[in-house]
Amino acid sequence: MKIKPKIGITGPAYGGISAFFFTSAAVIIAGGRPEIVTPSKKINKFDFNGIILGGGSDIDPLIYKKDPKDFFISISEFESETKVKKKKRILYYLFFQLLILFRWVFSTKKRFKTDKKRDQAEYLILKKAIEKNIPVLGICRGAQLINVFFNGTLYPDTMEFYEEYPRITTILPKKEINLAKNSKLFEILEQDKLRVNSLHHQSVAKKGKNIKISAREPNKVVQGIEHEKKDFVIGVQWHPEYLFYDKKQRRLFIELVKKAKKGLN
Repeated sequence: MKIKPKIGITGPAYGGISAFFFTSAAVIIAGGRPEIVTPSKKINKFDFNGIILGGGSDIDPLIYKKDPKDFFISISEFESETKVKKKKRILYYLFFQLLILFRWVFSTKKRFKTDKKRDQAEYLILKKAIEKNIPVLGICRGAQLINVFFNGTLYPDTMEFYEEYPRITTILPKKEINLAKNSKLFEILEQDKLRVNSLHHQSVAKKGKNIKISAREPNKVVQGIEHEKKDFVIGVQWHPEYLFYDKKQRRLFIELVKKAKKGLN
């Protein structure tokens, strides 16, 4: 019997059930063995083969240096959004309605609130993962934490980017982003444009040391980052766990598990 790589999935001490459920499902489908990690759960032995830093509450601004400059992206810099054919499938529609309800019922996260205990716990987990050179996938807040870990900064609220360009908040893949062709993210997803969902209001500002911006929205909001000198340290601003039905999105988890398997040899 083959041993499956153990993938730690971080999240809050309370709530986050829907994110845990769908992220765990994505890991299982990819061939991994998920284990939930929260600030209240003591880790006796760090024996993970891979880490997924999950989404959730804001990262406390006190742990990163704020950029004093105010940035404003004018409407002229926006790229026109490519029209994508909409697939009206009643099954998908019903599925997403149930998913939204499920997430709303089980989520205790308060928008724009911070979780200092989680910040500290996940910072230490990420530090250990980097030291052991195991693959890391950051999702939303997790991507932001990766940037902060490498001395980058965040925009506490991206609303300024959407003053003339409506901010989309959706679990459905309604936002189009552009991927850098010379990035690991592009190699994994095999396309330079991607439709994603959006549940964030913070984003990467100044990139951290050796951090590369691998995906952006048309208005330049960062949607993907990766470490240039690490084999697999990737952060995505969207939530691929809720898009697991899409083969392209599943590739992120498949690649993570694939890299994690190397730690079993």
